[in-house]
Amino acid sequence: MLPVGLIAVVLCAEAFGQSEGGLIEVAVKPVDVGINGHVRPGDWAGLLARVRSRHPKPRTVICQWVLSDIDGDEPHLSRRVTLSPNAEHAIWLYAPLPVTTAPSTRWRINVVDEVDGEPGDLLAFTIQRPRAPIEIVGQDRRVIGITGRWAMSLTELYESEVFRNEATVYIRGIQLATLPDRWFGLSTLSTLIWTPQGDEPNSAEIRPGTQQAILEWVRRGGHLVIVMPTDQDPWSSSFLAEAMPPVTVGAIDNAEIIPSWIGTVTPPGYKSTFRTFEPLPQAMPGEVSVLFSDADTGLPMVVARGYGFGRVTLIGIDLTDPLLRRGYPEAEYRFERGLWGGVFGWNSPAYAPPEIKQMQEKENLSGPYDRSTVDLGEIAGFGLSMQRATGAALLLAIFVFAVYWVAAGPGAHLALQRRKLLAHSWLVFFLVVVLFSLISWGGALVIKPHRADLRHVTFLDVDERSGLARARSWMTVYKPSHGAVTLHLEPDRKGGAPGTLASVGVDATDRERGFIDTQEYLMSAASPRRAAFPIRATTRRIALDYLGGNDHEHYESWVMPSASMSWNGRTLNATLVHGLPGTLKEVVAVYCPGGSAPATVRKKLKEWPPRDPWVWNKGHEDHWNEIVRKPPGRDMEHEKARSRRWRGFLGDFTRERHEPKDQRKLWRTVSLLSFYDALPVPDVWSSGDGVIMGQGYHAYQRTQGRGLDLTHLLRIKCLIVIGLLEDSPLPVPMTIDGDPARGKGLTVVRWISRLD
Repeated sequence: MLPVGLIAVVLCAEAFGQSEGGLIEVAVKPVDVGINGHVRPGDWAGLLARVRSRHPKPRTVICQWVLSDIDGDEPHLSRRVTLSPNAEHAIWLYAPLPVTTAPSTRWRINVVDEVDGEPGDLLAFTIQRPRAPIEIVGQDRRVIGITGRWAMSLTELYESEVFRNEATVYIRGIQLATLPDRWFGLSTLSTLIWTPQGDEPNSAEIRPGTQQAILEWVRRGGHLVIVMPTDQDPWSSSFLAEAMPPVTVGAIDNAEIIPSWIGTVTPPGYKSTFRTFEPLPQAMPGEVSVLFSDADTGLPMVVARGYGFGRVTLIGIDLTDPLLRRGYPEAEYRFERGLWGGVFGWNSPAYAPPEIKQMQEKENLSGPYDRSTVDLGEIAGFGLSMQRATGAALLLAIFVFAVYWVAAGPGAHLALQRRKLLAHSWLVFFLVVVLFSLISWGGALVIKPHRADLRHVTFLDVDERSGLARARSWMTVYKPSHGAVTLHLEPDRKGGAPGTLASVGVDATDRERGFIDTQEYLMSAASPRRAAFPIRATTRRIALDYLGGNDHEHYESWVMPSASMSWNGRTLNATLVHGLPGTLKEVVAVYCPGGSAPATVRKKLKEWPPRDPWVWNKGHEDHWNEIVRKPPGRDMEHEKARSRRWRGFLGDFTRERHEPKDQRKLWRTVSLLSFYDALPVPDVWSSGDGVIMGQGYHAYQRTQGRGLDLTHLLRIKCLIVIGLLEDSPLPVPMTIDGDPARGKGLTVVRWISRLD
């Protein structure tokens, strides 16, 4: 029984490891892993380690999260902390989870002594596995966090993936005080809905680190939705003040009619106070976007503001009201863009789970497993193979060998025979061998790489107003030696939060990858922008996330587009020019008028050379197309008859019946990832006998690139220019072994200009 007992202790989710007579103990609760016990492979995750010290004096230790990366090596994500005497400390550790993470994956949490700034003897440890009650969220799932338990039927009407390209996982009951203290610990969330059931924003329990993490998460592309209570506005004077829309918060008292855009019948006895948001006089034109207004007074009730690359949305109705939280839409609003569709940019209808089940039983509706899927995340591996780099050298080697074979064999024999010098065959053969040996070894030394190289695919976003540049990159790094390759993301000179480097992989089905000589390497858990990755004269896949000012010297040759624009009442007229290091290809411009008005896309420009003006002349309204145009009709039968008639920029892509090739496929992937949440509804209706209507029935998933979606900016008044820059240098200030990173790859440039 003793060995069995020991194993049970080691595998326990809260197992304590101790040494030195039990003076140091460490434990992890399942709810303290990820976001309320939810993690997603391929993302960064936080883990709150609780360390107890019974030492009579303060002691400095290093806490480590040890796991395996995609190559089988062991990163030690470390954080230095000083333990107070006889006290418990809550320490956030962070690690990038490989795409192969499974319930059987083994994590080790160490507490080691610090010796001259380096890890010393092991003081305590515990073993953790991501198994129940910890939930592993699929890479193809969207994650939305909600403080409290309710958000007016959002979780009931928009959880199923039947009418959507991907399912949504809702994490309820989030308390802000328990969230991680680094922005990348929140990267699993696409949206955080802060309701009155959550913490007060000025609560002392929300630590400064968590406050900064939330702000940085929004600045890097997160969407924060704040549902206002009926009696106060605690957010405008909180740590979120710099990100809040500049509005005056008013009230409509004793409201008895729910606005139609909520989409529910007003319940008997309903009476509440609605909040309104009028832009302040000092607000910049277009800074506050009005999504929904009160029909009687015209006062804004749902507004939004862009903050960096993210957005903050304010909702003036308390959606946690018990009379509202279970409300289902009326039939006439099924296909209207109601509250949640307007807030998130979704085009899918709202049906309750019993209704969906009933339609499936009648065979009017196909299930998610009847569809074929297209993984847009494949772009993470686009052009990263380095086989082409060795292809020419291999062909040359084959050619040299063929010449050698001819020269040393039949060629030399025939030449000597004609000259009657066959007696010298062995001498000639020896000389030919020596000559070609010198050629081969000399050529090998010349061709052999002598420095690190890389291939990359990068999405580079630049916000003109704030001067921020954000890069999300996947790369293959090659170093022609054994040992380590040190990658270092330079810090943001404006004092922003650090970027991240990770070796998590791309394909979750590749579970055989890895080396048998497992090696360890150190990374900072709080600032993982530098690491000495083990290398074995082969390639290593790295993913990075960077945000900093575009005034960095690295961007001197990256002169972003500039524009002079005017509005003639019907269309946008402009002259744009750029100075990027190459010709932009497949260029489109997306004009977002702000608020509830639909965004439009200008006709694609095949090539846009540097310093060549792109002129939009007046009177060319036909050059613009809606980003998505839904079919007419609201009821099911009407929609069923027209299910394949989605139009617009995105609709034209999703109506394609066959997989596009090469450049067209690349451009489709970039476009759909950039505005994923606005995609048309998949063709889910069947003909009544179980046969799906139409052909080419696709649903689009994204196992990678989830943070690339710009749909939330379509409601902000701005202009978005997107183009492809081929064979471009890495647009990130990163060094390899102390030298600037060299290499080529694909850069997707997305320039965002806020319009006044």
